[in-house]
Amino acid sequence: MLKTTLCSMVPGSRIALITPFARRLLMPRYEFFCTNCKKLFSMVLSLVDYEEGDILCPHCGSKEVEQCWSAFSAITSKSA
Repeated sequence: MLKTTLCSMVPGSRIALITPFARRLLMPRYEFFCTNCKKLFSMVLSLVDYEEGDILCPHCGSKEVEQCWSAFSAITSKSA
């Protein structure tokens, strides 16, 4: 379960309500390389935004970007 600073429990249930700030923390971070200006950058995107594929380099505005391999982390319970 998430830390209590990131979510709150609905009284009488096991459903956690995640705040908009926490939801942004839970969205995947993607790393890209711009072939135009040769710079690396990362973006936090929802799956829908990622699938649309309209990624622009924040440095030069180019659409000539490639996704890079990157490390990831997962939140698991103590028993996992």
